[in-house]
Amino acid sequence: MIELDVQLTRDGVLAVVHDFDLARLAGTALRPEDVQWSALENVRLHAAPGSEPESIPNLQAVFDALPAAFPVNIELKRQRAAAARLARAAASFADHPGSLFSSFDWDLLAELKRLAPRAALAPLAGDDTGIDPFLRAAERLSARALHVSLAFARQFLSSLSGTGLPVLCYTVNDFATASYLLDSGAFGVFSDRPGHLRRALGLSPPQSIRMPCSSP
Repeated sequence: MIELDVQLTRDGVLAVVHDFDLARLAGTALRPEDVQWSALENVRLHAAPGSEPESIPNLQAVFDALPAAFPVNIELKRQRAAAARLARAAASFADHPGSLFSSFDWDLLAELKRLAPRAALAPLAGDDTGIDPFLRAAERLSARALHVSLAFARQFLSSLSGTGLPVLCYTVNDFATASYLLDSGAFGVFSDRPGHLRRALGLSPPQSIRMPCSSP
């Protein structure tokens, strides 16, 4: 499964970019939420030595490039964009097979659910999130999965597993931590090094991928 972050441009395009400005990624002060998509699509990101510079894709381009129904976890991020506009833009992708929407903004997910009742949702929890509000939010959203930080998982994994929902933990890059989490009931982990972890855990390459949280 691919996990990516999206932000809403001024003209309603979902740009696939993590940071709220492009200073680290491209050496420019541009903020995706403050500009039209046309101002982003020609920006060239910093490239590793020997690599060609990449550009910022939009979400539709990502889906167009992937095999049909490939599972994609879309984290909705906003700082200045209106929640209602972001929810409307996300709702247009809610029927895409394999799409799963996550966010720390649980009210935003609730608005998305209002617009697209069949959307698969996963609230996000950080280190300081309370377990009770998080579980209430998951119930209110009819969540398909629970996405939590490593510290949150270490403290509450048994309670989370008791919900019967897939629990996925971010961001795990080492074998020992991944092994501990999977042995303790986590469904999976988010990783910057998925190939490394799969080999370390002795997992064969996936032949067919389907998350339990995928839309029916």
